[in-house]
Amino acid sequence: MKSLYKRQLAMMVGVMVLSFTLLSTAFMLLSYRYIISEKRDSMERNAGYIANFTASNYQLFLNVRNELYQSYVASIALISDSYVIMANPDGSIIYATDGINFYDYKDTVIPASVVDQVMEQGSYTGITSLDGIYPERRYVAGLPITSTLGNLTVAQGLVLVSADTNTLSEMWAATATIFFFSAVVVLLMLMAVGYFMGTKGWMKAEEKKFLSKYIINIAVPCNCINGLLNNLDQSMLAQAGLMLVSAIIGVVITILLGMGLATLLRLPKNRWGVFAAMVGVSNTLFVGLPLSTQLFGDVCVPYVMIYYLANTIFTQSVILMLVERSGTASHSRGIKGFLKDVFTKPPILTVIASVLMLIVGFRPPEVFMSFAKYISGSVSPLALIYCGFIIYELGLSNLRPSQLRQMKGLPT
Repeated sequence: MKSLYKRQLAMMVGVMVLSFTLLSTAFMLLSYRYIISEKRDSMERNAGYIANFTASNYQLFLNVRNELYQSYVASIALISDSYVIMANPDGSIIYATDGINFYDYKDTVIPASVVDQVMEQGSYTGITSLDGIYPERRYVAGLPITSTLGNLTVAQGLVLVSADTNTLSEMWAATATIFFFSAVVVLLMLMAVGYFMGTKGWMKAEEKKFLSKYIINIAVPCNCINGLLNNLDQSMLAQAGLMLVSAIIGVVITILLGMGLATLLRLPKNRWGVFAAMVGVSNTLFVGLPLSTQLFGDVCVPYVMIYYLANTIFTQSVILMLVERSGTASHSRGIKGFLKDVFTKPPILTVIASVLMLIVGFRPPEVFMSFAKYISGSVSPLALIYCGFIIYELGLSNLRPSQLRQMKGLPT
């Protein structure tokens, strides 16, 4: 028994470490893409400002070397921490500035591939050194400078705005690390509140039952309405279907992984199914939703609820069969019981209702949406407080083989 307990405990710790590693990796990758896209959008906007101002400057028959114009370009470069290159239509560089100094590039021409893309397609974005013009590879955004004379559009040059990749990577690493670990600290503090309330006797079985019913039946449905209707629209419904398929595939993979690990560990029959179930599905509402909203904000709610839909379908079918395999029950609920268990859950019904509202283009009154927003704000803190109280109920001293069977899970 001790050997089995040690293997299970080691596997549980390993799965937790792996989960947090995957979560942190996903967060880092998503935050990197977000910061890069934000910086790229910022460079394109700045290039647009300069291109428009330059076109106006040309229409007034002013030279791009006049003091007012150069001050404007230098100000944008300095404020945005970028490097700006002004060039003629053939790509020959007029001058460049980093916001402090101006640089002449005599007889230097921007690569023809970049010039052609800017002039023919209307923009350029990419990572390049411009064939050695920059000492290192940079993020570059380029736009053409055009003037309209009646029905005639005349190309008068192009502008390139660039940023150092090292600066962006350092900014991303610092921001993502600080935010991720601060978010984890906040989550642990909220769970500590539940643990503390348990030790003080302020929270008991009655309060625990109330929190569970309130979160599942009221708070999470409001969170679904607020998150889905504010972060999805009709054009994104096709993507929602793809996300549901992806979630189903992900759950299937984790269930198969759990079954494989249970077989590899040679677990007895009365533990095999339970172990596979614990590995295969997750508690989306009490752990996943608070963790995701803390890290990514309300924009993640549609993704979490779509995953919850797939997770619940498997929980009420495959997972229950695995758990029954570990027990002595010989009866099965059948398809009727399965449908009843799935489609009587308030969060599932709210997801379906929200999707239907998106399809028909209906949006509840703002008074109701404001109410849903306030209620949804209580999901994360109360769910984590609930988890903290569960930890108090179990207690570290209960992590013994003789007590493992008595551990109660979180509601789904």
